[in-house]
Amino acid sequence: MKSDKAPSRVPLLLRALYSDAALKAIYARRKAEDPDAGVRSQINAIIAMGLLIIVFSVLVVAAWVPQNISEYIKSRDQLLVVESGDQTWRATKFAESSCEFPAGCHDELSNRSELASTTTTEIDELANPDKNHRVGLIRIEIQPEAFAPLDQLRAFVLSLPSYRYYRAAAFVDGKVAKTFLLSERINLNFETANQTGRPLVVDFVFVLDSEQRTFAGVRNGESMMVASQGEYNRFVAFLSQQRTGATGAVGMVAKIAVALFCLLLFLVIDSSPESLGLGLFMGFEAAAMAIGQGWLPLGPLAEHKTAIGHFCWQSGDLMKLYFLLQIARVARPKAGVWLIATVALSLPYGFFMQWAAQNGMNWIWQIPRSRDTIVGVVGGIACLRAFWFIRNEALPWRKAALLIAGAGGFLEVLASWTAHSTAMQVIPIVQTIYTVLQGNIGYLFAVSTFLNISTLENRVRALSKSQVRAKELERELDIARMVQRSLLVPPRLPRGISLSCYQEAALYVSGDTYFVNWDRKAKRFTFMLNDVTGHGIQAALKASACNILAKTIWHDAGTGVGARASGENLRRFDELSKELLVESGNIPDFNSMIAAEFDIDTKLLSIYRSNFSFPILIRPVDPNLRPDDPILGEFWNIAIVPTANQTVTPIEIHRGTFMMFLSDGFLESSRDLKKFTAHLRQKLSSRNGLIDVNTINEIALRYEGFAINRNNDDRTILVFQWEFAEAAEGQLPQPLPANQ
Repeated sequence: MKSDKAPSRVPLLLRALYSDAALKAIYARRKAEDPDAGVRSQINAIIAMGLLIIVFSVLVVAAWVPQNISEYIKSRDQLLVVESGDQTWRATKFAESSCEFPAGCHDELSNRSELASTTTTEIDELANPDKNHRVGLIRIEIQPEAFAPLDQLRAFVLSLPSYRYYRAAAFVDGKVAKTFLLSERINLNFETANQTGRPLVVDFVFVLDSEQRTFAGVRNGESMMVASQGEYNRFVAFLSQQRTGATGAVGMVAKIAVALFCLLLFLVIDSSPESLGLGLFMGFEAAAMAIGQGWLPLGPLAEHKTAIGHFCWQSGDLMKLYFLLQIARVARPKAGVWLIATVALSLPYGFFMQWAAQNGMNWIWQIPRSRDTIVGVVGGIACLRAFWFIRNEALPWRKAALLIAGAGGFLEVLASWTAHSTAMQVIPIVQTIYTVLQGNIGYLFAVSTFLNISTLENRVRALSKSQVRAKELERELDIARMVQRSLLVPPRLPRGISLSCYQEAALYVSGDTYFVNWDRKAKRFTFMLNDVTGHGIQAALKASACNILAKTIWHDAGTGVGARASGENLRRFDELSKELLVESGNIPDFNSMIAAEFDIDTKLLSIYRSNFSFPILIRPVDPNLRPDDPILGEFWNIAIVPTANQTVTPIEIHRGTFMMFLSDGFLESSRDLKKFTAHLRQKLSSRNGLIDVNTINEIALRYEGFAINRNNDDRTILVFQWEFAEAAEGQLPQPLPANQ
């Protein structure tokens, strides 16, 4: 049969642009695929890892302080390094001076006899530990061989390596040639003709401020040089370009962008404490860098710029410790206490650092270094300890995250000690190490968080899959409970017989089952409570098998096949149920039951008990009394019926008599049975005959000893009564609702 509508030749994806039906078809197709597979296949992971290595290499290269400055100098004909043999240094001691400006100090300092020979290393290590400014004179003599290759030029530039100072002035032939301020690059211009054949002598007067730790500045491989003006300008531009790495403006902007991404990661994607710690500590550090560079307008708070910057730096370090401890999962995830402590500690710290700097406390730089050391060591050890703890577990991403985070913690310590070392100022390789570390440690922490999120993602996927399976199992259990209840529906009861059952399953379905049969021909009413070993699905399956077995036995008896004397079917059921549960497959098992057959003609109640507690008989004291007669003392007699195990015990009963069966979920011992019968005796002492099976069940359930299911077992109560006044034939039982 042909379809009324021919299939469209337009691809489904294109039709989805204008057709809702096509879009629904795409959604259905995606839903039909395995939702747990994801897209992290082996080939995808390899490609992504390759790109990650490339990007990370670019970051390292961008942050690298090139060692090719000397190569650049060698490639330029008019840019020459002054060799150590061509330069001589002499200096006075740096001390307090009465002169206010460097130009006014030259005469005083140049006449001092302590102007002595020194080395560039000693000059680099000059420092000012005092609160007041210190002034000193440095005289440099350069031999003519150093600038002889530039004889063809009309002029050349003398350039010194970077120094840190407050003010400076250069003197040539005793006259001021140029002044400098705030660590400005020192360079002087000379006419070549005036310097031919004689040494070049220059005096420099330096004023060191009260915050000066070392005289040497960040060199990046620089040294004393002579060059043409054009080459010198190009060299300065080259240095400026090289410094725009991770520690320069570009690097700072990149780190601020990473901080922004990490904050969005927490706010939008992953709300774990690790993501919170990463976002907060990188956010605080980004704010500190922006304040230090003047990119963040502070308005009226500008006078406290230093305090706010130190506040942000310390807050970032404290939240970094929170982050590392969360990656290691050794601290409580709530961040409220951490934030309160961070503000309480960092706010006074920031103002103290500003005050200390203004008052010449040069030792304060040791505080951030010590803090970085403590945070990095404690956090790094916590991460490595967590890694060692799970080293044998199948958690590769989690272990990688811990290793990377731990390495980042220790690298923070190395970066801090490098930044505060004298070698940092003058040795290019040390500057390179610091720049690479400072520019990329933040990325290590971010990578560790992303890997940790991957672990959490896998766990969430597994939990989601488990939740789906749990829902499916719950649905199956609901069906199993409905099936079990359908098997327990009793037949139509004969005239004058009533029955009530309360059943409580430890889980969804019960290992307790009851069976009811009315043999109209023999006028025998049978009721049984069966309890198999265990509870849950396996017990319910066995109980259902026993229930079907009972239906088969009594069906055969009712049709004349295998008809037996009163009580013999109970014995037969016990034997066959044992064979079914115990002997089949040699599986260890245990079955207990209690049942009774009531013969209406003979008034005999035949009781059969197998490994079960004794039944309880509730009968009127005087069977000749009517239920509505006034009570002249107790109306009911409650007694435990001791019957031999696996033996048919017949007893004669009168109208109004109740028989009560309780499974071991209610009664664990004979002591419990005696306490319960005492409870029944008390509650029924003032009752006349106008009670029914549901009333007995309700009185039983109000017993405080049954309030708690101590063994979390299946519990069932079955109550039978031969009524005072016969009910109409065909009456159905009115059982209490089962508490499933």
